[in-house]
Amino acid sequence: VRAATGAAGQRGFSFVSGAFSGLLSLSPSRARFDDFSPKMFSQHHSSALNAVEDHRREMDAAAIKIQSRYRGHNLRKNRKEEYDAASKLQARYRGFSTRKKVGDTKARHAETLAYDKAQRERQFRMKQREEQKAMLLDLPAGEVEDWQREQEHVAATTVQANWKRHRAVKDFG
Repeated sequence: VRAATGAAGQRGFSFVSGAFSGLLSLSPSRARFDDFSPKMFSQHHSSALNAVEDHRREMDAAAIKIQSRYRGHNLRKNRKEEYDAASKLQARYRGFSTRKKVGDTKARHAETLAYDKAQRERQFRMKQREEQKAMLLDLPAGEVEDWQREQEHVAATTVQANWKRHRAVKDFG
């Protein structure tokens, strides 16, 4: 019995020596053949086996508890990592979406400003034309021709200036 418990060094077998301690503690003078009857041996043997089974069940239960707690810990850890990854993804998408909306809003605002500016310029030009028509109607016929030549001269000068600027940019670039 000692060889089974002490040499193996396992705590699980120490109860076997306890189960047989009654048998081993009998002194030789008191030990009789009747003390080692098969009935007594089977009682001690069954109690030792029951103790081994009980210990094995306790160890299995402890192992199951440890494994389940580790699995739970690992699952919570993985879920936290997944949650963090999902949160980052959602935050990045919200940022992207907001930046896109802001960019679209700015673009629409710029288009609106450009349209409003073009409208104001168009209205200003129409007003100038109306004023020119009114002025021309008030002028005598000879002065209208002079005014027309002056307008042609201004238009020709504008065309020439634009052409020179175009050639300069093309030659330089």
